[in-house]
Amino acid sequence: MSNTKTKSKFLRGILVGIILSGLAVYFLMPKLMIRVQASPDDLETTVQNICNQAEQQGWVISSIAKIDESVAKHRGGDVPRVRLINFCQPNYAGEILGDSEARHVSVFMPCTISVYEGDKGEVYVSSMNAGLLGRMMGGTIAKVMGGSVARDQKAVLSVVDP
Repeated sequence: MSNTKTKSKFLRGILVGIILSGLAVYFLMPKLMIRVQASPDDLETTVQNICNQAEQQGWVISSIAKIDESVAKHRGGDVPRVRLINFCQPNYAGEILGDSEARHVSVFMPCTISVYEGDKGEVYVSSMNAGLLGRMMGGTIAKVMGGSVARDQKAVLSVVDP
């Protein structure tokens, strides 16, 4: 086989590999970035359990937003109940905000966990995969979000899925 044909096959193989990798990322990334767990408890109990566990891990609850009430007020009509628990761990936040190369991830601060009702009244908890996000970013972000935040997030969510 000629050298040109070999190079051509090699380049086509690389191109196909890139396309398949891109498709895999496109279809898998949403499922990897957002975790959804069913809760055995009702919505308010789930929210309280998560808040209690977060505080035990040294996190500060900055707010609990009742998104469904805001939507109903501004749009009208009922939607299922949704609570956004916003919380922060000051030491971790300080590490990230103190690093000028990492400060851009402040868009993900404070950490948020969503507790919401399904169509039949079942309760779900969704959270960002802090570990994966951190590892994708590298540096201080990988150290903090990929390590400490991911570990604490797992502990906080253990009240939903022990």
